[in-house]
Order: sequence, then C-alpha cells, then structure tokens
Amino acid sequence: MIEKIGLIIGSPKGKDSISFSYAMLLKEYLSKENIEYKLFFAYNDLINNQDIEEISICSRLILIFPLYVDAIPSKLIEYMKSIEISLKNTIKNIKVYSVVNCGFPESFHNKIALNMIEIFSKKADLLWRFGIGIGEGTFFNEFTKRSPSLKFLLIKRIIPIVDNIIDDKDKTQENMYFDLPILNFIFIFIAHKHWINIAKKNKLQKYQLKEQPSF
Repeated sequence: MIEKIGLIIGSPKGKDSISFSYAMLLKEYLSKENIEYKLFFAYNDLINNQDIEEISICSRLILIFPLYVDAIPSKLIEYMKSIEISLKNTIKNIKVYSVVNCGFPESFHNKIALNMIEIFSKKADLLWRFGIGIGEGTFFNEFTKRSPSLKFLLIKRIIPIVDNIIDDKDKTQENMYFDLPILNFIFIFIAHKHWINIAKKNKLQKYQLKEQPSF
C-alpha cells in the first residue's frame, strides 16, 4: 500500500505560522523517502467535503499546531470535530501523530494538548501513535536563521515521526518532549527583542508594552 500522509496545520496564521515551518521540514523529509503528502489548513470556519474525502484516504495524519492557553486552537478543534463525525464508524486504519509547539522554554507545557489529540483519535476510531512537544517553538525561524546547529536540533525533534512512518511501526509509543539547549536569560533576551520588534512594526513604542488598561 502506498503511503499518503495528511499534514494538518492548525495555526490560524496559516502559511505565516511556525507550525507551517515545521510542516515544511516534515514535507522535506517525506519527499526524500518518496512518500506522498497533502497539506490541509484548519483555520477556515468549516471543513469542506473535498478535505474530508482526501483525509479519509490518508494512511496517516500529522496534526501540527501551536499551544493556545495550554490547549488546541479553537478552529482546529472544529476541524477535528468534523473529521470525527465524518470518519467515525467507517472502515479505516488511519494512524495519527501530532507536533505541538509552545512559546515557553519548557516543552512539558504541551502535555495536555497532546493528551487531547490522543482522546480525539480514540473517539474518531483512529489509531493514535505519539506526539512531539516542542519548547521555544515561537522562535523557530529566528533560531534557524541565526544558528545552523540549532536548526539541526530542530530537525532532530521531528525525525522520529518520519522514522516511524518509514518503519511502519504499529505500536503506540510515549510522547516526546524537546527543549532547546539555551539558557533562560538568553531566551528572555531574544523574546523581549522579538516582541519589541513586533511593537515597532505596529507603530508602538517600547514603553507602551508595559501600559495597563484603566478601569
């Protein structure tokens, strides 16, 4: 059977998101193994019938999304609900993986979201495999531009999913969590610079980031 992988991007930012960057890394390594893939974007109000049909013929799904308040983005939840309703009680053996990235330095914050994906898989009669929780994911693009060694570490984070697909392993395994080897004070410095640059792009001054609303 020819593998067809569905990469479901759950960030509302779509192609401008860090989740899309991780999807492109997965796509790169899937292509090297001549594995067919299809990109899906879960930020629309409703999932369309074409997406449902194409998802139903995938052998594996990889849900890639950012952590939102220790959980899954609302649009992705709606998308998952549509998949569950459409595919439940049908004959299929779709295996599910997930890649979740959070802005915290500690990757364990992704644990609840990965548990939610596992529960979704069971409710939809899909086969949960495992997920990968990534810390400091917000700065993926900045890290990869500044340091080839950090990019290599980021690639190593997601390779286990590709290896599992190639080996065609059917056994569920423990979720994996990865933090970048960066000291907290360096992370905080980069984070502050990141938000200050965003503020400047929106014509705000640094001091305005500390302003609080008056009631």
